Amino acid sequence: MYEEHHLIPYHTLDILPGKNWLVFAPHADDETFGMGGTLLLAKEQGINTSLVIMTNGILGLVDKEKSLAANIRYEEAKKASHLLGMQNVTFLDEEDRGLSMNEAIIKKIHTLILQHQPDCIFIPAPLELHPDHRMTAFIVWQALQDIEQTPDIYAYEISVQGFINTLIDTTSVAQQKHQVMQTYQSQIQQNNYIEIVQALDKARTYTLENTVKSAEGFLKLDRTEHSLYPLLENYFMNPEQSYTSSINQLEQHIAQLKAEQQQLLQSSSWKITRPLRWLKYKLLDNRLFMLLLLIPLSSQALDLTLDKNFVTRPIMQTEIHSQNKTLLPGIFKDEQLDNISIKGQIFTEEIYEKPHRTYQDHSINYDSIDGAGISFKVKTEN
Repeated sequence: MYEEHHLIPYHTLDILPGKNWLVFAPHADDETFGMGGTLLLAKEQGINTSLVIMTNGILGLVDKEKSLAANIRYEEAKKASHLLGMQNVTFLDEEDRGLSMNEAIIKKIHTLILQHQPDCIFIPAPLELHPDHRMTAFIVWQALQDIEQTPDIYAYEISVQGFINTLIDTTSVAQQKHQVMQTYQSQIQQNNYIEIVQALDKARTYTLENTVKSAEGFLKLDRTEHSLYPLLENYFMNPEQSYTSSINQLEQHIAQLKAEQQQLLQSSSWKITRPLRWLKYKLLDNRLFMLLLLIPLSSQALDLTLDKNFVTRPIMQTEIHSQNKTLLPGIFKDEQLDNISIKGQIFTEEIYEKPHRTYQDHSINYDSIDGAGISFKVKTEN
């Protein structure tokens, strides 16, 4: 079971991340209620911030005609974003409580991200109550999948406390945030939103020093995930379950590497270049590496590179003299096999499935960074 410090921070960020932020708000006011204090701090620190408001928010003014309600929400958002120091605001005008995952909205978000080139993106927490809040998170996440340079992603709280791993001290700007919230008169007249937000901000100081009077919580998301669902599931897992999940993923990756290498080892190019690979390491052993510069061969003909830069090298029959038939410490100190004294001819090579190190039967399993390795045999003499 997780301890408290695994579930919530006991300190705040000293420096805000990034220099160019893009904030996605389901409705006008969510950006202020949820992370208005952090945006005010970003303004003070010269961080460029931009806002995208997903819906027209007209259901927040059910007693008004639709176009009038939308216009009121737009004007309030423009005034609030100005007070927050945001450089620009984009209104997507989707229907309030009508957000759905579709190709058109994903394309719009994808285009906006490419235009702004943010280093930090802020989305509502995926466990928010309002369906538009949750859908905004999933739409933005989906739009990020085809972007190579993925920015850091933070989920912010709006209406309820969720699970967080980042806290920002907003004590110094709490009064300013209160003033910005007053901008949304059409909403605060309908509910005690200001008191609710202030209570949430106060509650976020629970694990902080008593000098912190107000704080906002964020969940920094793992941007390598392709879906928010497993990410959220992992957050609730206990350590044993998390380790099991990680091991399963590594074993799947190792199996993929094995399959790829077997395919490559059976290829004609691998068989044709085998003498060249042997020649390369023979020259390395004799300190004649510079002679390779005289041979007009592509480096790809000498190394076989698999996924994640995993390099399979030819394994040579090796003689290592030792009194007790054990290898001297440090001989295999890293991935580079250049430190091995190579003698003889190519002996055997294979990727093994379970990375470990053993001297049993005079064989060594050499570990690699990527969780797979090369198994090879050596001869020893007394």
